[in-house]
Amino acid sequence: TEGYITESEAKDAYSEPLMITGEAVALYTRYPYVTDQVKSQVVERYGKDILTSGLTIQTTISPPLQEAAMQAVRKGVIELEMRQGAYRGPEKGISETRKERILAFQENQLAWKGEELYQLYWAEVKTVSPLVVDLGGRTVELTEQSYAWINPKGSWTPAGVLEPGDVVRLCYTPDGFVLSQDPKVQASLVAFDLQTGGTVALVGGFDYSQSQFNRAVSARRQSGSAIKPFIYAAALDKGFHPASIIFDTPITFQEQEDEEPWKPKNYENRFYGATTLRTGLVLSRNVVTIKILNEIGIGYALNYLNRFGMEAEFPRDLSLALGSGSVTPYNLAR
Repeated sequence: TEGYITESEAKDAYSEPLMITGEAVALYTRYPYVTDQVKSQVVERYGKDILTSGLTIQTTISPPLQEAAMQAVRKGVIELEMRQGAYRGPEKGISETRKERILAFQENQLAWKGEELYQLYWAEVKTVSPLVVDLGGRTVELTEQSYAWINPKGSWTPAGVLEPGDVVRLCYTPDGFVLSQDPKVQASLVAFDLQTGGTVALVGGFDYSQSQFNRAVSARRQSGSAIKPFIYAAALDKGFHPASIIFDTPITFQEQEDEEPWKPKNYENRFYGATTLRTGLVLSRNVVTIKILNEIGIGYALNYLNRFGMEAEFPRDLSLALGSGSVTPYNLAR
């Protein structure tokens, strides 16, 4: 009558192994990476005690843009996996108890908000030929088209790879559910309002419930060609102009005789001769950018770059022109 569990129920509960239930973590907030970043900034400015003082914070995040950004990250990562075409098989190490919990939780989620584009879902294999799976109270038959990405020539079949009881991941696409998998790669995205400078969207990873590391603000990565506009801006401030001619021709650099010479090339693996500075920037010519950096000087370019407050790690060599420096996506975009 008091609602207590029985002794046998208590023993069963004690004997059940503890596990991480990460599937529900992201439900505490719709935009968990954004929330973490806001908390971090508030604590840095006011101290951690401020979080319990009833503070109300307004952000510049735009929900429609944030939703689009989250979907774009998921879509990009999933489609990258599918282009590579390597299927790693069913999910490993999932007990029957955890499988039941996952599918029950997912059933509630699907009933609450329906399928989300490019979201991954758990499913239990019921039959292999045809491939029928259960998403938690709902069965779906997957056509050959749903796993054609694994082998475009059409020779791959689920037989011998999957069997009833296996747990697999599905991705919901505009064409329906397709066989998918947890990605090996990660991604991040940050977008700003160009007029106000406010952050309108921020995504720190593929799935917050699996990894809370915010790659948008904490992961230093090579900037690649995104650094080139800064090099060209430095050149313009040092006397170059849009019509300045730079010769896109082979060039070799070798500091010491026993070192391998560096012979930079363009992405297309060809050279284009006389090129204006404007064209070099528009078409992202590697050799043109390297020659411009060599002309203005690495020291001058580094001082110029540091004025932007990127908090980046830049090399003191000509590879700087190609974006070998490390910077966070947030700081680079800002």
